[in-house]
Amino acid sequence: MQLWREGQRLITGLSFTGRGTTTAPGAYSDKSRHHLAATALLDFRRVAPGITVGLPLNAEDRDIASFLFGLSLDIRLW
Repeated sequence: MQLWREGQRLITGLSFTGRGTTTAPGAYSDKSRHHLAATALLDFRRVAPGITVGLPLNAEDRDIASFLFGLSLDIRLW
């Protein structure tokens, strides 16, 4: 699920992602992974650099990585 807001120069987003395996044995909470992330992009018409910061919502994933970080670059061809 994603929620976006587009301003004049600033585009912000909030996303919730999840995946689960329903065919394997065991409790669903042991077979699913969920993440929450916030994204910000600066819109310069042809180029839009961005940053994403997120958190894993499962304790097992937080033991591996306590947060998520990403950089992006959107280049518009026309």
